[in-house]
Amino acid sequence: MAVSIADQFEILPTIPRRTGRQINRAGHPADNPSQFWQRSMYYPFMDYYITELTARLLENGGRYQAQYLIPMNLPRLTPDTVDVIFDTYKTDLRCDIVMF
Repeated sequence: MAVSIADQFEILPTIPRRTGRQINRAGHPADNPSQFWQRSMYYPFMDYYITELTARLLENGGRYQAQYLIPMNLPRLTPDTVDVIFDTYKTDLRCDIVMF
């Protein structure tokens, strides 16, 4: 999309020039601009995306324990599960464990 917008203004995609020491931006070796921007933007974004998915879906089991509060799942609710749910959501609740 950026390349098509640049074409409208007759701007060619380029690789940022290299200096002796890169400290403020990525200096990935690349043969063409597409490869440079892929390495500079796409791969770090995918790394961030995978990290966020892992943190939100795999490591936050406490969030998903709240499904036991659905009436259909109440028979499977245990005191340990109640403690996990309370610990997960205690910052959002205005009560103590006894009232919960």
